[in-house]
Amino acid sequence: MTDVVDELRARLSPVELSCEEGYEGLLAAVRQIRPASSRRRRFVAIGAVSAAVMGIGGVAVATGGSHTGLFGLPGATENDTSEYLDLNAPDFRDVALRYTSGFDYAPGYSAQMYLGLLDPRRMDADTAPELRGRGYVMQVTGVRGSGLSWAFCSWARTSTTDPGALEHMRRLADSDLARRINLRSYNLRLVEQAQQGDPAPLQQYVDINCPDPRPWPAS
Repeated sequence: MTDVVDELRARLSPVELSCEEGYEGLLAAVRQIRPASSRRRRFVAIGAVSAAVMGIGGVAVATGGSHTGLFGLPGATENDTSEYLDLNAPDFRDVALRYTSGFDYAPGYSAQMYLGLLDPRRMDADTAPELRGRGYVMQVTGVRGSGLSWAFCSWARTSTTDPGALEHMRRLADSDLARRINLRSYNLRLVEQAQQGDPAPLQQYVDINCPDPRPWPAS
């Protein structure tokens, strides 16, 4: 733990985390560091794997950008070891675009079309009133996983029966990143069912798990 604490001390202002169950490993790494003042930033933590709200924590960072310098600890169940990104930082849109653009999107689709799904203003609108305005953090794996999921959905929206579209979906599902965000086996099964003449489960997945594209709103 000492190395993690030393790294945080070198890269961040003093921080204090107060997290719900699932972030104890992260909390243990930084518990020794106390805030220089009573002011601190409040965040809703977005899970690295599922991209769902996983817990509430207090995090004070002084990097001035999306990259917080705070990383998940090995062995934790609710995160991986990738960096936590501040979704409310001014540069988050550009950072997220870099992480989500490099996937195989269907023709007519792109990361830009979906990026608004990560807009913290949209998240506030979909969050319980008592949690709004606290800010959000998401790990790099979660942001990249969003891009992979959008790409998979773009092909599924194009066709759930066309062999070419299904092959694109198979390649996306059969990836290390898909495994890391717990989608590999399930999505591969959906593709295999569709290739065997039963596209209904894949279509149901699209209806439930593939939101309409939403661009980042203009400033």
